[in-house]
Amino acid sequence: MSLKLSNFISTVLSNSTNGSQTTIVVSSVTGFPSITTPVTDYFFVTVVRASDNAKEIMRVDDFTGTTLTVQRAQEGTTGLAFAAGDAVGLRFTAQTIINMIAEEAAARISATILES
Repeated sequence: MSLKLSNFISTVLSNSTNGSQTTIVVSSVTGFPSITTPVTDYFFVTVVRASDNAKEIMRVDDFTGTTLTVQRAQEGTTGLAFAAGDAVGLRFTAQTIINMIAEEAAARISATILES
């Protein structure tokens, strides 16, 4: 699997969602990183509820059109209900850093084994 990153990406939810739905619909995916098929790539989004600024981190494993397939309640956050118009953005998270380091270490180990 490969973590994907992109700068300055923000959109909003197109409709409401409860705290356990595994798909969310956003108004635009312009600038979102591409995810290869079969699905091996992913990225993280943070959804922010406008009414109280509550946040949830979700892992996006796939998207078709503006529908994102997500794993909810990542990095210690809780699955929350959100309303249409709540903000969705690609943000740098703690898990982003951890996964980047792990992927780099795995690549170096693999390269070392191939050289042997």
